[in-house]
Amino acid sequence: MYLRRIFENLINGAFKTNETTIRISQEDFRKMWMVDKVELLKNYLPNQLLEMKNVYKVLSKGVHELSEQECLKYFPALKLSIELILEQKIEMEAKRKQDEEVKRQLEEINKEIK
Repeated sequence: MYLRRIFENLINGAFKTNETTIRISQEDFRKMWMVDKVELLKNYLPNQLLEMKNVYKVLSKGVHELSEQECLKYFPALKLSIELILEQKIEMEAKRKQDEEVKRQLEEINKEIK
């Protein structure tokens, strides 16, 4: 259940961060199926999440249908998949910050040499 919340928070966070670019209302986004949300946000999500988009289906089934033993059996693989997604998200954020910093530095250089 907690892993499912992490997955949902990744999706919702990507939407909130890019809402103005996506141009869909929060209400319409909220009503969408998760698979459609992932497809809509594919340009803003870690590739690892896109490759493992079926994880949400398993997580949901665990909340609604699977026994405690079945959930425990699948937990290590699901946990690892979420960890990989989060690691890639962290890497994406670090790269974005590096890109911003290099752009800022180049702007400073251009101002100095004019």
